[in-house]
Formats: sequence, C-alpha cells, structure tokens
Amino acid sequence: MKYLAISLFVLILSCNSSKRDGYTITGLTSDLPDSTWLFLTQLEFTKEKPDFVPKAMDSTMIIDNKFLFQGKIDNEYQIMVLRLKNFSQYKYLWVENNQMTFDASNSTFRYAKISGSKIQDQASEHFNISNPFEVKLDSIEVVAETKGLMAETRTEEEDSLRSVLFEAYQQIEIAQREAETVFVKSNPDYELSPFILLFLQNYISEDIVKELYEGLSEDVKQNVFSAVVKDHIINSLKLEIGQKAPNITLPDVQGNELSLSDFAGKYVLIDFWSSTCGPCRLENKNLLKAYEEYGERGFEIFSVSLDTEASKWKAAMEKDQMIWSSVSDLQGRNGKYPVMYDISSIPTNYLLDPQGEIIDKYIRGNDLIEKLQSIFP
Repeated sequence: MKYLAISLFVLILSCNSSKRDGYTITGLTSDLPDSTWLFLTQLEFTKEKPDFVPKAMDSTMIIDNKFLFQGKIDNEYQIMVLRLKNFSQYKYLWVENNQMTFDASNSTFRYAKISGSKIQDQASEHFNISNPFEVKLDSIEVVAETKGLMAETRTEEEDSLRSVLFEAYQQIEIAQREAETVFVKSNPDYELSPFILLFLQNYISEDIVKELYEGLSEDVKQNVFSAVVKDHIINSLKLEIGQKAPNITLPDVQGNELSLSDFAGKYVLIDFWSSTCGPCRLENKNLLKAYEEYGERGFEIFSVSLDTEASKWKAAMEKDQMIWSSVSDLQGRNGKYPVMYDISSIPTNYLLDPQGEIIDKYIRGNDLIEKLQSIFP
C-alpha cells in the first residue's frame, strides 16, 4: 500500500508538471512517520480587517517523507502556514500560482528551502537577516522559563538575573529593528517591504515610518500592506502629543466597569493589544517590569483588549501576569474605542500625564523605561 501511494504521488506530480493556472507545492521532510498529517492554511489579510485570519485549510499525508499540495489563489500571492497538527514544526510561506518546492529533507520546517515564488525569495532573504536575532531571543526566553524567572515570586538573585536577561533581550530587539529598517530602506521594490514595515511601525519613530513608506516604489505602494501602513501614518496624526485623550469606559474580566478617568492624577499608559498579537505579548513582559517598578510611584497601565473571546483574553492576562487594569468590550477592532482612537494596528499605546494629556505615544521597550526613569527619577 505504501508503494502504491508513492507511485500515485509521482504520477500526480508528473501529470501536473505543466499546470500553470494554480499552485503546486511538492515537499520533502525529514524523519517524519508515514501517514503524518500536514496542514496548509491560507491567512487572509485585508485593509478593512488588518489581521491574519485563517481563511481556508487543506491537508494531506506525508508518505516516505514526501507530500503534495495543489490549489489556486485569487491574488498574485498569498501568505500561508504549513504545519504539523501539534505545531511542533511549522513554516510561513508565500504562495504564488506556480510550481513550488518545499525542501526540509535536511532540516526542520523553520529552515526549509522554498523556491518557485518571487515574494518567497524576498521572505527567505529577510529570514536570513532576522533569524539570528530570533534565535538569540528564543534562547533568552528558554533560560528565563527554565530558571523560573517569570514566576510571580522570585528571589533577589532571580530578580537580578531577570533584569540582566531583560536588558539583553531589549538590546537584541533594538538591533533587530535597525537591521529590518535597513532591509526595507534597501529594498523599496520588494512586495515584502511594507509587510515588514507593518510590524516595525509601532517600534520606530513616525518620521522613519513615513520616510520608509514614501521610499517604496509606486507599484509596491498599491499592495494591501502599504495601504495599512498609510492608514497608520494618517491616523497617527489625529491624536497628537499635547491633546487630551478621550475617556474610555469598559468592563474588566470580572465585568466591573473601569474608566480611564478613574486614574486622573497619575501617569497612565493606554495600551491597545490582543491575546493573538505576538508583539503585544512580548511587550507585556516590558510592561510588567515597568509596572512593578513604577506602579506604586504614580504610574498606571490601562490595557484595552481587542479580543473577541473572553477565555483567550483572560488566559493571556494570567499567562503574561497582567496585574494592571485591562478592559474590553470583546468587539475586536470594531469596538467603540479602537475606532475612536484610530487603531489601525497593534500594539499601539499613548502615555498620559496626570491631567490626561498625551505626552508620548508608540513608546515601547527600553524607550518606555527611560521615559519613566525621567518622570520618576
């Protein structure tokens, strides 16, 4: 039966070798048992709903470390995720209606060699730049978890080690953003560049975001990622430093209504986030450090979740040790306040003075810590 399946695989591959009206992904894996299920999921991203939402999923079995996917996409390219059922191996890839190959025969999915897609070539180039930073960040997280440094109760020695690791983590993130900024600036004709800028825009200055966007080629400015970045640039001008922040009143996870105005007289960071936002979850570690250090000195965090499921919101709060105020109407991006605050992407935040005026925005990582140090010397 195994040999029949392999023969059919080869037959299908040869029969479709000249088919150009859709995509064909032929793959090789390493040391995976026969009949292991493999899943390919399209992720939808639109200007109206700028989130990566699962749209359609296909599945197949791996036989003799080989697999095959065929289909057709409506767009010029489509981001997808290829994964095992338990996510122990996965890879994001950019699919085009073309003959593509996925070669993980000598590696894990993370380091698979993918060909047959122009934008995937760009993604692979970016991966080679960003992955060394990701590996270092992952290693720090492993050390922190292994040594129990994320626990609520820690010894003085553990606190000291955690601070050292956190500082190293932030410096690596800064270096990674600088490298990715150079990548976008050096490749204005890459369709991938505004996709990268989409994630960078909340960590670098607005002037640099605008400069990078304006430097993109006219063709690249037409894609959906550029449109969202453009909206971010336009919307970010609506709530400027010196303006009064609109009041927010929403229920917390216990159903009790909290208002931004309840914290008048304190420095407040309004933080828009969600449990499914990877950068938001990483930033929660920085927020925890900031709150533990300055929470008793007049600093408050008012997190507004863009979640739509209470269980996910609550689970993320518990896992990330969000001991500060968090509210949500569970309406996602369509809620009253994300619309009022022109939230085009997350994480987005605003720092308010005791009178409720905006004194800074999009301030994260070490920049937030340094700002608080200047406020609370």
